[in-house]
Amino acid sequence: MNFLFRVLISMLFIVTTVTNGYSKESYDDIQSILKIGYKMPVVQFNDVEYNNTKTVKPSDYKGKWLILDFWHEYCSSCISSMPHNQFLQDKFSGSVQFLLVGMIIKKKATIQTLYEKIREKNNLSIPIAYDSIVHKKLGISAAPILVIINPSGIVVGITYSLNEEQLSAFIAGQSPQLARSYLAYDSLSDKRLGHSELISESIKNGSCLFSSVLSTYNPKFKSNAYLITEDRVIAFKKDLKSLYRIAYTGHTDWYFGDSLYGKINLDPILLVRDSSKFLTSEITDDNLFNYSLVYPKGIARQNNDGHYSLSPEIMEAVQKDLKTVFGYDVRIERRECRCVKLVKNGNFNSKSYSNSSIPSLQEPFGPNQGIKATAISPSELLGLLITQPGRPSSLNGVIFEDETGIFKRIDITIHGIYYDEWISELKKFGFELIPCKKIIDYIVIRDMN
Repeated sequence: MNFLFRVLISMLFIVTTVTNGYSKESYDDIQSILKIGYKMPVVQFNDVEYNNTKTVKPSDYKGKWLILDFWHEYCSSCISSMPHNQFLQDKFSGSVQFLLVGMIIKKKATIQTLYEKIREKNNLSIPIAYDSIVHKKLGISAAPILVIINPSGIVVGITYSLNEEQLSAFIAGQSPQLARSYLAYDSLSDKRLGHSELISESIKNGSCLFSSVLSTYNPKFKSNAYLITEDRVIAFKKDLKSLYRIAYTGHTDWYFGDSLYGKINLDPILLVRDSSKFLTSEITDDNLFNYSLVYPKGIARQNNDGHYSLSPEIMEAVQKDLKTVFGYDVRIERRECRCVKLVKNGNFNSKSYSNSSIPSLQEPFGPNQGIKATAISPSELLGLLITQPGRPSSLNGVIFEDETGIFKRIDITIHGIYYDEWISELKKFGFELIPCKKIIDYIVIRDMN
């Protein structure tokens, strides 16, 4: 994978892994200042816009439900959720008040400019406070974080997403379950989360040569982790589809730019009478599993970067474990899938070819507001496009491919926050997306009979 694109994907991953919320079950052990069932701490939000006053306190909204939406400029999921939260604000305007709380990472003008563009495009009217002091005082560094405060000033929910049904339940005096997640996962180490924690003392003294454990998920292990070492593979909090991906590809997931992307579909095909074992929920831990396999040293493959990957022998062992426990007949089959290809049209100008050999990527208009790229490949450009907020749900599961036939690097500047804005900008440079179909591998899961 090209260095520039690896950096971009790494940046996206870092943002994603810290944009998780909390729940009643998980929040108290992370920080003590915000607690479910206790009064909202006394804080004051400064620099408030689209409000009658420039400063507000949670107590100013006593008698109404107050929902604090903590976000920052690098959080794409925050941007995507704003129209939905505006819908909730309009729907429950008589009893609910949303307040956006923007974290100033660099300078106020950066996040303010971004929000003004988002507000104008989506007709937002929710007040916003640009106040990092409250973030620090409450110990909030992740985003999005929604803090739900009842009319009496009691914190009743902390999460990262809220739907109409859940909000209606709160207003009706109920206590709906919210999406559960963690600010940060525990670091994975052999001492803390190794196979020995799950079953055998023999792991500790090194006498175990081969052993595997498959268990239902234990919340003790907060980590949603996947680790391969020279003598074991460890997977925590994985759904059944992820376990089958491990068994047949050695990976739990893959994305644009990865070696498996476009070769094998991420989502297995289920041809089973009862698919309930494959259903998961953000709220409960149903159908999540822990898996660990210990094998002799020398079986796992060591890559050039020093990391390990699963050999066919190890994957075969995982396959046997899953077949023993779940009994499905699983095969790799060639099937048709939907794809979208990036092509160049008659508007493409050869002046776009770069004179530089050094790739660079800048955000001169502010985070999440477009790019100025030098010496970027069309494939890298496509990889950036599909991460933009507002991509239609109809494109979920669709394979994106670079079919421009351009092997030189280009310079390009794109103004835009959302996917559709990027599409319009790309057309100006002579690029467009065309629907297509192709044949790739699928993991097909069937009942034995």
